Amino acid sequence: MLLSDGLEQRLEAYLELCVQRAQVFYELEFRYASVEFGLRGQSAGQLRFKREVPSSRWSFSKREPAIAGAYFRFNAQLLQSYQQAFIDEVVPHEVAHLVAYTVFGVGIKPHGLEWKQVMVDVYKREPNVRHQFDVPSAKRKTFPYLCGCEDRVHELSIIRHNRVSRARAIYKCRACKHDLVQPA
Repeated sequence: MLLSDGLEQRLEAYLELCVQRAQVFYELEFRYASVEFGLRGQSAGQLRFKREVPSSRWSFSKREPAIAGAYFRFNAQLLQSYQQAFIDEVVPHEVAHLVAYTVFGVGIKPHGLEWKQVMVDVYKREPNVRHQFDVPSAKRKTFPYLCGCEDRVHELSIIRHNRVSRARAIYKCRACKHDLVQPA
């Protein structure tokens, strides 16, 4: 998706400002590899880690391999729709994850006390776990299945359909207790 009005550059500039603010606060360096705009669905942003396989299992500290490959992913559709509100809310939230993992280690809960502390102390923001942006719901593909009931069709999600197709699951009708099968 093409972003208008220099949104990508505005987001990246504010992200760098958030990182610098944390560096001054903690007197530490916070590094990340890249910023991507391919996130889709309900999520507004993510901090992800590219894990490198070390040459020796003893050559690094416990948290270093995860943090070394940190990168941010953002939802371009939500950014385009909400612009400055998205930047103001989502960017500090995601940078706070990088800061919390660097300062406190990767074993912490994603939205635990450490992350909340970073949100309040560094960014002076309420530590809201979820955004309040309206996300248009996408019509999910379903597959029709039949049971022993007369004139009843069950709609299975693609995940459940794939499980049935691969013989990994059998679903039953709650009313008649018969197995659900695809129509011929």
